[in-house]
Amino acid sequence: MNSVNSRVRQARQFLLSNTLMEIRRDFEKRHRRHGLENLSTFLPGGRSGMSLETASGTLGIEPATLTTWVHRLRGRFRQRWRASVARTVPAPHEVDEELTYLRNLLAHDIRNSS
Repeated sequence: MNSVNSRVRQARQFLLSNTLMEIRRDFEKRHRRHGLENLSTFLPGGRSGMSLETASGTLGIEPATLTTWVHRLRGRFRQRWRASVARTVPAPHEVDEELTYLRNLLAHDIRNSS
């Protein structure tokens, strides 16, 4: 069972990395002068704990603008993440179940890494 969990975690990490790479490309096309590094903390797996106020100051934009960017970025992430997971399951009706499973696995990993 341990090797199965290990493979699932590796697959999840691969999907997550690819999804974040797609989001980074999209974001940089829209906002060339601003990198995604300061915003990735607000996506799943982000851990720096930077506040919106600090990130907006670093980027030189208003906090309200950053809030909008983060909201849209999270929405695009969810869409891309769902599409990535959909490519890994045999039937469309299994996507939600797989997303729930992966979300729970990620939460478990985060709790155990603290």
